[in-house]
Amino acid sequence: MNRLALIIFSLATIITRSQTPTVHVFAFTNSTCEQIDEYHQLRTRIISKSFSNGILTVQIGDMATCCATFLPRATLKNGVLNLDFEETGTLCECSCCYEFFYQIKGVDDQVKITFRNKEIEFSTEKFKTFPITYKVLRGDTINFRDRYGLKQGVWTLPEDSLMTKGYFEYEDYHLKRRVRLYPNGNIKDEISRERFILYFDGKPANEFWDYNKLIVYYESGQKKKECYNGNRDQYNSYDKGTCKEWNEQGELIYEGVYRK
Repeated sequence: MNRLALIIFSLATIITRSQTPTVHVFAFTNSTCEQIDEYHQLRTRIISKSFSNGILTVQIGDMATCCATFLPRATLKNGVLNLDFEETGTLCECSCCYEFFYQIKGVDDQVKITFRNKEIEFSTEKFKTFPITYKVLRGDTINFRDRYGLKQGVWTLPEDSLMTKGYFEYEDYHLKRRVRLYPNGNIKDEISRERFILYFDGKPANEFWDYNKLIVYYESGQKKKECYNGNRDQYNSYDKGTCKEWNEQGELIYEGVYRK
């Protein structure tokens, strides 16, 4: 390559580089950690996208590690904006559902977006969708799966028991209550779950559900034992709470820590 050609090539390279747009994550936030039972059915997606005053705002739903602190990443190459994040801090051994909010300068509203170097769809649906299924038992709807494939309402235990042994109750994809029955149909015992939120550095960091309430009955239907744990930390199971016990006449005979 002669000297003139080399100069022209160098100038063209400089001009090309100067014309390559740079992107800047103007602001970034994430939602609190939401633990869900059916996390494998979560849909990684763009929830919303808007453009105003030169700033592109993108909201993305995805799974990530519990307790993490997230650092945003954004690169622009060949007209494609790739969004990403780095997990830092003290990580927990679990995964959560998050929403990530990016505000970006240096792109327009027509830019193609990928996430973590993969194609990503635009959808308001949090989960994958499926046909609704259910059974009818003695006029009652049981074993119902909603459009997301998640259990709702009463489920038999097991499915062929016709609810003579027990059942589960689901609400908004979370198992809320497990019930076992005596042969006469009265409740033998029930365990309930409640939602808890853990805080890290004064901020909500992790949402989870724990079996924090137990009620045991005599076969007559009289309550025998009730244990409840209302703590808001990582030890929320009913056997770490306070219990009361009654005799078959309904008289209180014990109050204190859990005992078998």
